[in-house]
This record gives sequence, structure tokens and C-alpha cells, in this order.
Amino acid sequence: MRTNVKKTLGTLGTAALLTGGALAFPTSAFAGPIGECDPGTSQITTSYQSSNQEPAGSDRTTNPGPGVQTLDVSVSSTKSTAATTSAEVGFSVEAIAASVNATLGYSVTTSQAWESGTVLKSQELQPGQSVIAEYGFETLTVMATQQNCDSTGTWQNGESTLATLPQGVYKTFTVE
Repeated sequence: MRTNVKKTLGTLGTAALLTGGALAFPTSAFAGPIGECDPGTSQITTSYQSSNQEPAGSDRTTNPGPGVQTLDVSVSSTKSTAATTSAEVGFSVEAIAASVNATLGYSVTTSQAWESGTVLKSQELQPGQSVIAEYGFETLTVMATQQNCDSTGTWQNGESTLATLPQGVYKTFTVE
């Protein structure tokens, strides 16, 4: 089965309906592929919804003294995140990630991690001074719709879901 990827420029608007604790989207709310198709092919379209930061943790290092010291602030325990969807659909987060990377110009993955012991920053500290590191994951939320070409060469309305995918990490520092 061949999978085509197409970028859409539509917006969700008010087409979303809240059902059973998950978001369901009527297929008529999304523009699908136009024209004839090769039977057995499918197409995933993705459209940008938002970018966010998902906090993972905060760690502190303090200089007990005496004298100025350069100390490392490190991740104290492994933290991870994984791609999620708002509804059960017949296509994978891997396929959604491939569509986003190919058509929207982002670089997303299906999982991301901060490993325990990763040095976030080396900081020169006066006695009693602390450095606080806050860190987490950059995420991207998209609307993903899959449509399938039936045996007559006609596109059939597909399933849609919101998907949130990791696209990187962030870290910020405060010295007190």
C-alpha cells in the first residue's frame, strides 16, 4: 500500500465535538484529496494547531562554600515523553510524524527523553548561591486526517485526530 502525504492549510474552527472523553472530528469538516486515486493508496494530511512546552523537571545545585566553585546542575532522574493522539484511529503516530516532517517543515519524533545524569549547565557560584534548572519538552500539536482510496478509485472520508508530538527539549536557569 502506498501512502501519499499532503499539506493542508485548513483550520479546525468549531467542527470539533466532545464525545466520550475524547475529541472526535466529523470527516466532512476537512478538505480531502480531490480527484481520482490509485486503489489501495492512503493519504495523511496534517495541519498545525499549536506549539507548547511540557515541563519535565527542576533540579538545584548549591555551593556550600567556602569559596567560589564551578558546579554542574544535572538531571536527577530520567524523564520522557511520547507522541499521543486524542482518539483511536487506524493510522500510527509514526505515520503522523512522517507527514509533519515531510509537509510542515518541523522535525518531530515519536518519543524524547532527558537521561539521568545529563549535565544541564556548569555554573560558577559564590558560597551559598544556587543554580536552578527547569527543563522539559517542546511539543507540536497537529490535526491529522487519513483518507483511503477504495477499489473504484474514489477517495473515502477518513479518520481524524489531534496528535501531540515531541519536537525537542528546552532548559532555563535561575541563579539565586
